[in-house]
Amino acid sequence: MKITSEQETHLRKYLRDAMRYRETCEEVYDHVLTALQNRGYTGTFEEAVNQILREDFGGYDNLRQMEDDAKNAAVKSGISKYLGFYMGYFKWPRLIYVLVYAALIYLFFGYARLAIILEAMVALTVITPCVLSLMRYYQIGYRFGDTKRSVRDTVFAKIAIVPIRLFVLGTILLTMSFAQGHNIWTDPHPIVVTILFVLSNIYLRAFLELYRDEFKISLQA
Repeated sequence: MKITSEQETHLRKYLRDAMRYRETCEEVYDHVLTALQNRGYTGTFEEAVNQILREDFGGYDNLRQMEDDAKNAAVKSGISKYLGFYMGYFKWPRLIYVLVYAALIYLFFGYARLAIILEAMVALTVITPCVLSLMRYYQIGYRFGDTKRSVRDTVFAKIAIVPIRLFVLGTILLTMSFAQGHNIWTDPHPIVVTILFVLSNIYLRAFLELYRDEFKISLQA
């Protein structure tokens, strides 16, 4: 079946309206377009498209389930990759650098105002992933010329929300410490601040590695 450029445009718009994610939309579009070109169909163009969707994907309504499966697989793969980046800092030889870095930070913190460092660390850890996520949305739209959602959006959202949840938990614990007459915010222990500082740095570096990895894959695709 010969397809005109007008029909290709119509097919792309039809699938974009039906589907939520760019990757699955492109996958189905390529599949349907190839099927239309290689198979013989009678009837209208719309009838041929719906026949392919029904026979190969279980129908129009089943496309959403396919997208959910694709998103869940992407989330599982993305979080697994992030954890691989994160845990990589606790394996040889990176572990040596982490321990040396932690020792130097601990020595520096002995002469620093820990309360200010703690506040800056929390702000940086909460804000940086949000900024990177916004930059990612912009760069993806610029790179692909398409602002449609990606199945990987949920991966970055789930990881970016982690420090915010920890901040809320820390605020609750801080409130409890105030109630008991302690002030761990203005008088934190250097070891505690060092551990939190190093872990937050590793969190951000792993997030940045995941961010770079996505665009490296995109450029190679």
